[in-house]
Amino acid sequence: MTHAISLMRHLAGDDTDIGRAPPKIDAWIDSLAMPIDIKRMLQWTWPRTPILIGNIEFTDPVGMFHFDHRDKMIEESLFPIGQGINGDPFLIDFSTPDGPVGFLCLQEFYGDKYIRDVFQPTFRTLASYFHRVMLRHYLPFDYYEAKDMIEFLREESEHDSFPPFHRIR
Repeated sequence: MTHAISLMRHLAGDDTDIGRAPPKIDAWIDSLAMPIDIKRMLQWTWPRTPILIGNIEFTDPVGMFHFDHRDKMIEESLFPIGQGINGDPFLIDFSTPDGPVGFLCLQEFYGDKYIRDVFQPTFRTLASYFHRVMLRHYLPFDYYEAKDMIEFLREESEHDSFPPFHRIR
């Protein structure tokens, strides 16, 4: 998570207030059963006001606490850290130490569906997302864009390069 924190600070700029969550929110995050690196990042080094980085508006810790369906997400080891430009929640999957991030399809989730059925992991880590922002690579902005991107990448990885690359003499 150290790399993700460094990239976030760089992308957020000097004017962004990054620091410790308010005591009530800090205690709440501390009570959650998630990897310590993810927990400490959210408690100690997260923007204290919402901020747009790439296509995601990252929410502040108080916003995380008040996120719709937050408890249902947390039950499935998914934690709300922001949202895409259309409102699809952007979540970190804390079931693994790497913490993959991706979108929840707001259109298909109304609080009564199994969340994992409408969650699209999109980036291997939060640092992966920030790295793509820095390189100005394509970034999906919602669940459906993410799903299409992942399918495209899957198909591309199943084929040899075309046209073949030849050695230049």
